[in-house]
Amino acid sequence: MAITESTWSFPGDKNTEKEMSHVVNGIIHNMTNADWSLCNWIQELDPTLDKQPKNSVVYVEFGSTSKFNQQQLEELAKGLDILNRPFLWVAWSGLTDKSCHSYSNKYMKRVASRGKIVEWASQEIVLGNPSIACFITHCGWSSVMESASMGVPLVCWPYFGDQMYAKSCICDAWKVGVWFKPNESGIVSRNEIKETANEVLSPVSLSRKMCSI
Repeated sequence: MAITESTWSFPGDKNTEKEMSHVVNGIIHNMTNADWSLCNWIQELDPTLDKQPKNSVVYVEFGSTSKFNQQQLEELAKGLDILNRPFLWVAWSGLTDKSCHSYSNKYMKRVASRGKIVEWASQEIVLGNPSIACFITHCGWSSVMESASMGVPLVCWPYFGDQMYAKSCICDAWKVGVWFKPNESGIVSRNEIKETANEVLSPVSLSRKMCSI
């Protein structure tokens, strides 16, 4: 980007340009210390949303009922890392027992070129994007129906209640997905996440061309 295209550029008036530079730097400083930024913008206008190839992105979302302990959260994060695929992870603040969770700067830098972690996204829009290859889900019925209608294979991680039944429908009856198997400690390991997700990502296994229910 040329210097004349910078946010603080004010051609023909260097004094104003200097003042603009101070203003922009102040905004950036305040944003780094803020919990939220309210913008006059909609996600669909972001020119970087559709840069991923077709059937390449792993979508991860567990609704608003699933709870992970810190060990499980770390295994999930590391599993997505070693999967080495583009991913979009909708990780709402109530996912862990703590009031909030965060990821190390080292982790965020390592996955920055292929991973994005957000607290909310429009699930219907995400699942309708052709870049989505599979959906790692808690098997909430709305999520199952939306995914099936879009022809997106599922990787099941049910938490409670009818999510267990939905997992059985997906994996045993409809055969449009697979499920994570916890170890003897009840933890889904990073390797289990990698290997099981690859079952639906393999071109010789389940594919985006599966029949919609």
